[in-house]
Amino acid sequence: TDWSLTGNTGTNTATHFLGTTDDKDIVFKRNNQRAGYIGDPYYDPSFVFNNGNTSFGANSMVNPTVNVLAQNGVRNTAFGVNVMPGLTTGRINTGIGEFALFSNSTGIGNTAIGSGSLFSNSTAGSNVAIGRNALTTSNADNNTAVGFAALRQNASGTNNTALGFEALRGVLGSGSVGIGYQAGRAETGSNKLYIENSS
Repeated sequence: TDWSLTGNTGTNTATHFLGTTDDKDIVFKRNNQRAGYIGDPYYDPSFVFNNGNTSFGANSMVNPTVNVLAQNGVRNTAFGVNVMPGLTTGRINTGIGEFALFSNSTGIGNTAIGSGSLFSNSTAGSNVAIGRNALTTSNADNNTAVGFAALRQNASGTNNTALGFEALRGVLGSGSVGIGYQAGRAETGSNKLYIENSS
């Protein structure tokens, strides 16, 4: 009935599994440090621990200095090394890729896919960053960046949309749209529209 360190034979997927048969969460560790966590998939506001969080990766959704899971985050998903290690009360965030949503503590409803995407976001919400270093320095709401370094330097501008490699990379303002390779790359203002394949 045990799982062997060298593998098992005669297993039956209908009856054999890794996990629990009681209502307890599962913790995976490497070098005695938490590297994976599967929590209760059903959110119950009376819970004060885990609330449906799922994470895989060293320091993912855990404070590495004390090796403690985020206490109040709700329904967050983190995959990769150092994804959301500073999470406190943030909820419904998804981070995939090393250092995605690295600084997120209380932000809500963010999606970061790609190494370093939404790295500096700590409190803002409703952002989508897809691509390495997309929205890296942002801590503002309602931005959408798709492509390597899209909206990378936007720190406080809101409601921007960038689609393309380095699109609107330098924008600091709000309400701009950039579509195409390096579209509006050097723009820093607000309410601008760029559709181009050049900086």
